[in-house]
Amino acid sequence: MPNSETAIKQALVQHGVLLVRCDWDAAWMRLAVGRVVAKPSGSKVGGHLFLLAGYDDAINGRSFLMRNSWGRWSLAGNGNAWLAARYFLAHRPEVWASTDVDD
Repeated sequence: MPNSETAIKQALVQHGVLLVRCDWDAAWMRLAVGRVVAKPSGSKVGGHLFLLAGYDDAINGRSFLMRNSWGRWSLAGNGNAWLAARYFLAHRPEVWASTDVDD
C-alpha cells in the first residue's frame, strides 16, 4: 500500500484497523498531555509492530491513533497514543490492511 498520509487515511476508512511496522526512537517512551507521542529525540531504538486504529486532523497538526502491540504504553495507562502524521511518515512505515478474499 502507498505510504502517503492520504492513502493511509483512505485505507483506515475502507478496511478499519491497519497493521504497521516502522522505526521508533526513545521519544516513544514519553507521552505528552493527551497521550501524544513526544517530539522525535533522534535516537533510533529499533523497529516495532503496532496497529493504526484511526486519525484526527485536529490533534498535533494531524495524527494517527496507534495501539501498541504490548497492550500498555510504558508504565501507565492503555496502549493507545496519538502519533503526528509527519513524524510517523518519517520513520519508514510499512502499512498492511487485511481484506476478505472471495472463494
